[in-house]
Amino acid sequence: MINKILKQEQAKVITELFQKLVAKKWSEKMVAETPDEIKNLNLTQLEADIKAKENEVFILKGTNKQLAEYELGELKNKQTEYNKYQQEIKNVELNTKFVEMDVFAYKAFAECEKEVNELL
Repeated sequence: MINKILKQEQAKVITELFQKLVAKKWSEKMVAETPDEIKNLNLTQLEADIKAKENEVFILKGTNKQLAEYELGELKNKQTEYNKYQQEIKNVELNTKFVEMDVFAYKAFAECEKEVNELL
């Protein structure tokens, strides 16, 4: 009975392990596909550029204002892409830790099974 429960728990851990590995691979793919222009952005400079462009939009009128609004939108899009890139990097790191935890759990279940069998 106890061995059956341990085997069921091991099977759950393996399922979760594969799910986390797939999530990790997806994040690695997204990081690899991120253009170098986004990867190499200086976030502090980008935020300063956005603030300056917002001030420019506030001051300008007519066609110049429309152009400045368009440029502001482009800067904000870059910021969004950069934030997505940073999140994918965090996802890779988290999923790596989760995979390590699942591998540990799987091995611990195997050790527990041996101990239980020795006790019985």
